[in-house]
Amino acid sequence: MSHKGKIQLTIIFTATPDLVEEGDRIWASHAAWMEESHYREGDKALMRYNLSRGSELSNPVDPSSDPTGNMNYVLTEVYESQAGVEDHWKQGSENWKDFPALVEWAASARLWRCLLAVLSFIRSGSLHDGRLCPGPTLKMKVQEIRSSKRAI
Repeated sequence: MSHKGKIQLTIIFTATPDLVEEGDRIWASHAAWMEESHYREGDKALMRYNLSRGSELSNPVDPSSDPTGNMNYVLTEVYESQAGVEDHWKQGSENWKDFPALVEWAASARLWRCLLAVLSFIRSGSLHDGRLCPGPTLKMKVQEIRSSKRAI
């Protein structure tokens, strides 16, 4: 299924070992809530929901490197339009019982990226906190790698 022109929300969290059990509980609750509460048709439709979970590696570009002990959670949601994202944030704060727990957990975990972008367009998207960032995730990762090399 093509998602060209749809709205994608991607958030990457890295949790220390002491936060993993609670993170697993929160994300299981989130998936169940998403299943029962989100539109499947119309301009607010949730087109795709995916949560990936995997060990943080000491060298993120070497899959054979040692794990750090931390856990990465990568959440991706694709909506038909911006109206779906706005409905998601509204519903989350109003009717998801674990929203306060997520806020507390996320404050302790490292938030790597919160990206909101129109898929397959290189243009500015907005972060949840209102800062601007470049378009698609791959372009952002390349820029982050280049930036980290300059800092060394």
